Amino acid sequence: MLLRVGLRVELLAQQYIAGLNGCFEEILQQDVVRIVDVVFDAYCRGKHVFVMGNGGSATIASHFARDLRIGAAVEGKPRIQANSITDSIAIITVADGLPENQRIGTLHYSG
Repeated sequence: MLLRVGLRVELLAQQYIAGLNGCFEEILQQDVVRIVDVVFDAYCRGKHVFVMGNGGSATIASHFARDLRIGAAVEGKPRIQANSITDSIAIITVADGLPENQRIGTLHYSG
């Protein structure tokens, strides 16, 4: 029984890794470069980077903002100012009732 469960787990692991590799193959290098350019430009100008996601992507957005703030920190340099708007229920609900494409425009941030 344990051997069969182990083989099934091994197959699931192989399928999972194959799925991840498929995702990586879909990412275009120029898109990554563009994202880096946008974030670096905001950093150089002292601006905030806002990221967002819906559903499971909200968690990814939260983690990405954290990575920008903390994971990309360099000792002695200012940190990137990054926030996930999905981390704040106040931000999520501030524009309740507006069309989605108008919600970001309602945010006023002095940074």
